[in-house]
Amino acid sequence: MAKQNRKSILCSGSSRISKLRCFLGGLAVVAFIRLISNSKQLSSRLSDVDVALEFEPLLTDAITDEWKRELYGRLDALRRKCGVLCSINDKVSFLKYLVRHPGAPPVGDPFSMEEYPPHLEAPVNCRSLFELEEIDAGDSTFPERPPDELQPFYTLGGLATVYYDKIYRRQYLESNAMVKVWTKDNIELGKQKSLRKENGGTYGVKVTNEAFTIMRDKIDLEGKSVLVIGSEKPWLESAALAVGAARVTTLEYGSISSQHPDVNTMTPNEFRLAYLRGELPRFDAVLTVSSLEHSGLGRYGDALNPWGDILSLARAW
Repeated sequence: MAKQNRKSILCSGSSRISKLRCFLGGLAVVAFIRLISNSKQLSSRLSDVDVALEFEPLLTDAITDEWKRELYGRLDALRRKCGVLCSINDKVSFLKYLVRHPGAPPVGDPFSMEEYPPHLEAPVNCRSLFELEEIDAGDSTFPERPPDELQPFYTLGGLATVYYDKIYRRQYLESNAMVKVWTKDNIELGKQKSLRKENGGTYGVKVTNEAFTIMRDKIDLEGKSVLVIGSEKPWLESAALAVGAARVTTLEYGSISSQHPDVNTMTPNEFRLAYLRGELPRFDAVLTVSSLEHSGLGRYGDALNPWGDILSLARAW
């Protein structure tokens, strides 16, 4: 787990499938969720870290479709163990853990998420999350739309409107990543391009330069260990090294072989098992661009999971 006393998180992304920019049960784009684990300073409202929350099971006798039965059984098992994070499913529960920015308009008033990104503060039992194999489940059927029973959980009880655009099917989970070998020369070239503000990365020079500027000016990465969540190409890794990061670990669905001595890669299952063995290193910062909001949508061979994004962030924290 990361060192909480000097943790920084850079998050960015966008999704045109089923998630409102910062909501939908977790984190996307600019929302930052502080996840506090086992702290004596938790207030009384955050004291239910290990409480088994009551919920209506998804799997009932009325569900006869075998695919649904397997999926709902797995999600029910997950909800029994993941605690508060899987209970943030509507406006009431969202507001319960919302921490308002100083100067932000009153709750209920329109306000800019760019200017006042919502912060949620919630308790987390780290070991319980890492023991949950269900979080990393795969599904190669690539369902095009979440079943009706899951819609409320993807939309915070209907607060967000679901609309569909393109359907993507890329089997990364339990397979190879888009670029399965990251060479030392390529990463070193990316470092130099970042410094010259010429690194096109995955999303173009403008996005790469914005990320580089934030890392350079607002996050002290000099000599630090960094976790990158989701990366098809090592552009963010190169930028982090360019501003002085000593070590970068990339967490990605697909397997990647890194030939750079300062860049390590892990799949979700490797990450989970390393934590359970007590071998997962501590990170000083977490960087992610257009990745977390995809978790649990089924695009990359992962199984549907309305809480995929928030649980992925919780594990990183």
